[in-house]
Amino acid sequence: MNTVEYLQQAKRRLGIESDYALAKAMGVSRSNMSSLANGKTTMSDETALKMAKILELHPAIVLADMHAEREKDPAIRAVWVSVMAKFSLGFDVLCGLAVGRNLKAA
Repeated sequence: MNTVEYLQQAKRRLGIESDYALAKAMGVSRSNMSSLANGKTTMSDETALKMAKILELHPAIVLADMHAEREKDPAIRAVWVSVMAKFSLGFDVLCGLAVGRNLKAA
């Protein structure tokens, strides 16, 4: 996901509509939120961690997405995308194992 998509998802999760309310919820300035919402900047690592908490995601997911989004060098961006893909695959495998265990226990 990109920054704008994360912001939209956070608003839905928190049940708010305005960028101002989201800025307050995340503890960032209105001007920072405006830059994020308009796609002018990406989340800092600190803000990405706050976003991960709001969305109940592993912080590595949001951090990798932000690093990939802000990276200008295509080769380095590809590394971040690869990291994200591997993390997601590993997470999906773990979730599948957990679901399998829960089905056997039932």
